[in-house]
Amino acid sequence: MLALGVVAAVGLLVPAGWRARVASVVTGAALLAALAGPAAYAVQTAATAHQGSIPTAGPSTAAGNGPGGRMRGRFGGAAGQPGEAGATPPGPLGSQGGAGQAGGFGMGGPGGEQVSTELADMLTSAGTRWAAATMGSQGASSMMLRTGTAVMAIGGFTGSDPSPTLEQFEAYVAAGEIHYFVAGGMGGGPGRGNSEITQWVQQHFTAQTIGNQTVYDLTAPTS
Repeated sequence: MLALGVVAAVGLLVPAGWRARVASVVTGAALLAALAGPAAYAVQTAATAHQGSIPTAGPSTAAGNGPGGRMRGRFGGAAGQPGEAGATPPGPLGSQGGAGQAGGFGMGGPGGEQVSTELADMLTSAGTRWAAATMGSQGASSMMLRTGTAVMAIGGFTGSDPSPTLEQFEAYVAAGEIHYFVAGGMGGGPGRGNSEITQWVQQHFTAQTIGNQTVYDLTAPTS
């Protein structure tokens, strides 16, 4: 882009008598310089696999969350990369850390986390109306895309809305409509609309670690 821009700029300095002869070269260089950036962004975006519900555009940048740059810093790794070595990815699945920790996330922002093969196999064979439930739609979308099963996003997008209520959730579980509860998520903490659902699950079911996620089997209550 810089080289083409220099050619176009130099062409404008050509004496008037020669300007008509180089007009096509100057025009072509200017057009190529103007289109090179958008073309590079389009090719890079189309050629990169996206995950999650917040896709980003353009080539990777060394740092920053600015336009065109894949987010880095707040969550660690650049988008499309797994994050810093040894780091734990943040987000909806399991007991990962939240914002500010050193993990990374896939291209598309939070919600692009990988679902382990073991958990995917469990959800695929769940045989219930909802294979699982988790807080927020980000984690639920990752599991649904990975397995093709229905996953209940408790609390809506961020997991903080009081839907379903605890009573409704208990009824779904009692009717055998939800097989697993995957802990974590973007909501459901103290003061959130659905923290009582998480507390109820923890009190009545046994936690197990599947991959790097904490999972409860809602078909096997402890009491």
